[in-house]
Amino acid sequence: LAIAICTAWVTSLARMTAIAVVVNPVMLGALAPSILASLGVLLLAILFLYFRSGAEKASADLSFDNPLDLTFVLKFGALLSVVVVGATLLGNVFGQAGVLGLAGVSGFADVDPITLSASRLAGSTITPGDAARAILLAAATNLVTKIVLPVAVGGWRFGFRLAMVGIAAIGAGGLMLMAYGA
Repeated sequence: LAIAICTAWVTSLARMTAIAVVVNPVMLGALAPSILASLGVLLLAILFLYFRSGAEKASADLSFDNPLDLTFVLKFGALLSVVVVGATLLGNVFGQAGVLGLAGVSGFADVDPITLSASRLAGSTITPGDAARAILLAAATNLVTKIVLPVAVGGWRFGFRLAMVGIAAIGAGGLMLMAYGA
């Protein structure tokens, strides 16, 4: 299960980066160092957990919600609308500080709206570096949420390893941001 959770984190970061780059290709250079560092930590953790698990085989009944469910689509659309309008307004009024504040808060719920908004604003209302910092902040706060869930559901015994992996991934991304900027 820990391997599946780490794999989901990898997928989330890769998808977020792909969205940012499709919306605005200049975002690749701004995001790459931090994202690659975080992905490296997560992939190493997956390998470690895989080889450490040995013969352990986990079986779980997985069920997924339908991503085309009308309620889900409407909620996502509403969140996206709020974040797009908020990012534009806060970016125009407060510049980078406004977008970063919104990114930090909205990241707890979802990274996609701020990723779309910041990438779209990059090069016009805010710099690509500022957009990358907003996206990375949203990713970090989102990962904090995803760290808390395994601890809350599975307890410290299960969640501790995942918490350490998540914190290391955030730290690696942060160190690359400090070293290379965005």
